[in-house]
Amino acid sequence: MSKDNSDWTPVSLSDFSADVERLDSSSANWVVFQNRFLIAVDQKDVLGQFDGSNPKPSALKEEATETEKKKHTKELASWQKKESLAKYLLMQKLSDSTFMKYL
Repeated sequence: MSKDNSDWTPVSLSDFSADVERLDSSSANWVVFQNRFLIAVDQKDVLGQFDGSNPKPSALKEEATETEKKKHTKELASWQKKESLAKYLLMQKLSDSTFMKYL
């Protein structure tokens, strides 16, 4: 989904919590949950963590320059921040038993 940043307002965490129902432990609400969750995480700019379009930056080669090392450090920090937010958002929507089983 593309965002037109001129009128775009990100979803707050409280809106996310209220608008996306928890996944039922029997998965009875999977289709509705999946669609709402993907829309919401797209709004939080972490959809790539779920669909694989934002993979973890690969390791640097030993002969990397200082400039490359600094760039890689920034990219890795940005990825880790998104990864942490993605896990946090998902954790809020899973039952404790499901969370412990898969994460």
